[in-house]
Parts: sequence; structure tokens; C-alpha cells
Amino acid sequence: MAFDAVDSDGVPVYHTNVIACVGTDVAMIALEMIPDETRREQVRERLSVNGRKVVELTEEQVREFAGNAVELCGRTPEGKRRYIMAMSARARRSLRPDQIAVIEESCEIVAVDIPTIELAGGSVRCMIAGVHSDRRRPIEEAGLTEAVEAINEDNPVTPDGRYVALAEA
Repeated sequence: MAFDAVDSDGVPVYHTNVIACVGTDVAMIALEMIPDETRREQVRERLSVNGRKVVELTEEQVREFAGNAVELCGRTPEGKRRYIMAMSARARRSLRPDQIAVIEESCEIVAVDIPTIELAGGSVRCMIAGVHSDRRRPIEEAGLTEAVEAINEDNPVTPDGRYVALAEA
């Protein structure tokens, strides 16, 4: 859903990762930064129509990287889905207790200190890449390419005769 967003000085927001994080059951977004009131309400409705709770962020919280979080999904030891909201410690500190309570209804907040990344203007979501590749077949089923066959621990040489330095285990 396209919309314009600006800060309090009228400077356009350069991408949605700055002002919004959309998870399975919760979304954090700085709706106040969408100047068109009609579009703001349409965004709110779209985010909440299926029961997702909307946590409204302030511009100040956006400046503290609260919009640059990402929901991750893993499994408990029992195999049950476990949702985590990964964010920086700085972003976590900017959230109010009521906002934290809403987020924690659906996922555990995991906050990490990353001051060096944040000095450059990025935060946790900038550091996490989604990998959506299909599972690889076991190597014995996949077959080895000529390059992989040529580089092995017994004879670390490429097909053109160059020695390949192997990393120490």
C-alpha cells in the first residue's frame, strides 16, 4: 500500500523500514508521519483488518530506530512457533510500557546494543536478510561440480593447478 510520509520538518521519509515494522499479530508504525489523514486511516485499517494490533510510534521513537525492528519466527524445543521482535536496545528503550505490553502479547522482544550500526543510520532490520531459498538437496544427491570436486582436503588444487589454502578448523 503506497503512501507518503514526512518528518515534522517536511522531509520525506526515504523508505518504510524507517517508520514501520509489520509482524504477524502486531505492527509498529508512525502513522503521525503520514500527512494525508485519509491515507493514514486507510493504512491503519489495512494493518488491523485481520486482527493485527497497531502500536503507534512517535517521530521521536522513529529517530530512536523503533520502526526498524523485524519479527522473526522460530520454534520452541516442543516444535511450537515462537515469534521474536528483534530490535536495537536503543529502540527498546524508546518504547513506552503500554507499547511493550502490546508487542509482548504476540512475541518476545529481543533487543541488542548496536551503536556503531546506528551511527551510520541503520538498525536491526538493516542487519537481517531474509533467506527464502528452497532447501538444498543432500550433497550426495546433488552431485558435485567440477570446481567442488577439484577442491578437497586431500588435494586442495583447482583444475588449473593452483593451490587452494584451506581454513584451519
